[in-house]
Amino acid sequence: MRTSIFLAAAGNLLPALLSAGTITVTVNGNNNPFLAGQPSGTTCCVSDSAPANSPIGLTSLSLLGGQLLTFSVTPGGFFSNGGGVSGPSADGSGAANSGPTLFIGGYANMPVNALLGVFLDDNIPFGVAPASIDWSGAAIHFASLSPLLSQTFFIGNGLRSDGLTVQTFVVPTGATRLFLGSSDGFGWANNTGSHSVTVTFPNSAVPEPGGWALLGMGLLLGVLFKSRFPRHSMPPT
Repeated sequence: MRTSIFLAAAGNLLPALLSAGTITVTVNGNNNPFLAGQPSGTTCCVSDSAPANSPIGLTSLSLLGGQLLTFSVTPGGFFSNGGGVSGPSADGSGAANSGPTLFIGGYANMPVNALLGVFLDDNIPFGVAPASIDWSGAAIHFASLSPLLSQTFFIGNGLRSDGLTVQTFVVPTGATRLFLGSSDGFGWANNTGSHSVTVTFPNSAVPEPGGWALLGMGLLLGVLFKSRFPRHSMPPT
């Protein structure tokens, strides 16, 4: 009885660990990350408001703490914080600072017009905003990033400085939602442009410690059960 329970639990866990897929969305230059998770009518940053300027929420993405996500951006798009008809790649250019807003963490030396992300749980953001990440120097060329809940983080084109190596992003514990938007220099008005962004959640998902323990126990009990009751034999009644 206990063996079957553990085996069933491990079997239910495996699809979550091995699930794979992609989601492609269009992220606009006027998708303000600081409006992530805010109800309709919330205003922010000079002239932005929800839902018109809310970041894109990936509601169909089932998140697992420790899961590794990757991002790719289709060439040809742009963000422009000055109302123009062209701009830099999703990596952005220059540098700008923004303090915490609506309980979402700010950023320091963030490239302007870059693709950003914010992980949230099921709640409207509240409490103390997480610390800002300093993106100066080579900080945007990380191999792997582990952002906190409610912390804005750089995504850019999803590649390291060589333009080939894919960066990975670790889903924080408790995250149930992911939002995508753009960075601005100041003012948060007249932002234009868009990027087509594909999010991939590959087989490299990493379960929480409890998940590993459950899976390991289920597999171990399965081996013990098989050795005690070989094939073609029946367990005693």
